[in-house]
Amino acid sequence: MPRVPSIPLLRAGVVHPLLHEARAVGAPVGRFLERFSIPGAVEEDPGLVVPELPLWLFVEAMVCREAGPLFGMHACLKTPYIEIPTLLPCLQGSLNLKELLVRLCAASPTQSTSSRYALREEGDLLWIEETSPPLIPDCPGVVLFDVMGMMQMVRLAAGQDWIPPVISLNLSRCTEIETAPNLNPSRILFSQPRYGIAVPRRLLPMWVDSVGDHSLPGEVPGDLNAVGDFPSQLLIALPSYLSEAGFSIGLFAKAIDMSVRTLQRRLGEAGTSWSRVLERTRFLKALALLRETDLKIVEVAWEVGYTHASTFCHSFHKLSGVSPSEYRWHFGEMGTSGQESSGQ
Repeated sequence: MPRVPSIPLLRAGVVHPLLHEARAVGAPVGRFLERFSIPGAVEEDPGLVVPELPLWLFVEAMVCREAGPLFGMHACLKTPYIEIPTLLPCLQGSLNLKELLVRLCAASPTQSTSSRYALREEGDLLWIEETSPPLIPDCPGVVLFDVMGMMQMVRLAAGQDWIPPVISLNLSRCTEIETAPNLNPSRILFSQPRYGIAVPRRLLPMWVDSVGDHSLPGEVPGDLNAVGDFPSQLLIALPSYLSEAGFSIGLFAKAIDMSVRTLQRRLGEAGTSWSRVLERTRFLKALALLRETDLKIVEVAWEVGYTHASTFCHSFHKLSGVSPSEYRWHFGEMGTSGQESSGQ
C-alpha cells in the first residue's frame, strides 16, 4: 500500500470547474478563498499542488450557502472532466471503455492524495467507485462533481444521453438529488459506504476515440502519494502561498488543519524547523523563476515572499554561493553553450 501523505494534497486544476461555476452563480469567490486560506494562485496554475481540505471546505460552503446540493454536478457539466488539463495526459489515445476506466483509476492519485478510484465487478455490472474515506462527510458538492465526471467518461463511448442504471452515494437522502434530470432514471442508493456508478459490462469493449480529439499536450503528472516525509510535503504545498499578502505560519497551519504548535512539533521531529523549510521553499521557487522568467530580481523577491530584495539576495547567496543575477547569467550561458554544442 502506498504511504498516504499526512497533508492531503490536490492539483489545482481539479477544482477549476468548481471555481468557474462559483463565479457563474455570483458567489464572492475571493472572500471564500481568503476565509479558507486558499492561495489566489490556485485559479491561475492547474498544475499547482495545494492543501486539499480548504478547497473542499470552499465547495461545502458553496453548497450550503450559495448554490445548493447540485452545485458540483452543474460545475462538471459546464467544464467536463476531459477538459481538466492535469488529467488529460493520463487519458490520451484511442482505447476502449474498459481501458479508459482503468486509466482513470490509475490517474486518481496523480490528482489528489485522498482520492482512490477502483473498479469492482458485480454480475453484469462493473462499478467505478471512490474507495477512500471522505475528507468532509456528506458533502454533495464533491460527490456529485466526481459522479458526473465518471458518467462523462462512460459517455465518451456510450453517447451523451447515457445514464447509469445504478448510482451509489455516500450522502443522506435528498429530494433535489433524487429528482435531478441529469441523474434520472438511475436508481440512486443513498447512505452507502462509498460513491460510484454502475456500468453494464456489455459497454466495456466499445471504442473511445474522442479522448485524443480533446486532449492537450502535457506530461503525465506524478503520483502525489509518492511524496516523502512531512517536510517534503510542505515543500510541495508551500510555494503557492509565498506571494500571498499576510502569509504566515498561522495562515498555512490553518490551511492544513493543524495548530501552529503541532506544525512546529512535526517539523522538529523530522529534524528541521519552519524557518528552514520556508527558506528552502523560497530558494527552490526563486531558482525556477530565475531560469524560466524575465522577472526583475526585485520582482522575484516579491514572488517568493520577501519584502526587500536585499534580504532575498543575502538568503539566495547563502544557499547557492552566488547572487541571483549571477545564477541567471550562468544558467543562460549553460543554455547557450548547450545549443551550440548540439548544432542549433
